[in-house]
Amino acid sequence: MASSGWRIARATKKIGLGEWHHVAATFDGQTNRLFLDGELLDSELVPGPISPSSIPLRIGQSAYDKIRGTRGCIDEVGIFNRALSLDEVRTVFRIGQAGRPLVE
Repeated sequence: MASSGWRIARATKKIGLGEWHHVAATFDGQTNRLFLDGELLDSELVPGPISPSSIPLRIGQSAYDKIRGTRGCIDEVGIFNRALSLDEVRTVFRIGQAGRPLVE
């Protein structure tokens, strides 16, 4: 996700099957960040501005084909108009852990 091509933040931590997890990704105009259960897993500096894309946004599925995708459940997707801070990501994670909805 950058002017010079795709930039990818990757998680090397394994996620257990049959467990709910909170996954968050942020971009603050300079850095991609990937979080799992309120903890930062990876970050990557994105050189240059991001150009608009005609590729559709899909959550849980590849933007390019319908073959690759998430095999599992997705609940309570939130898209914000700014990058959340680490503390805000942790707050959203804790809200979910408490069984409360993010938005009422």
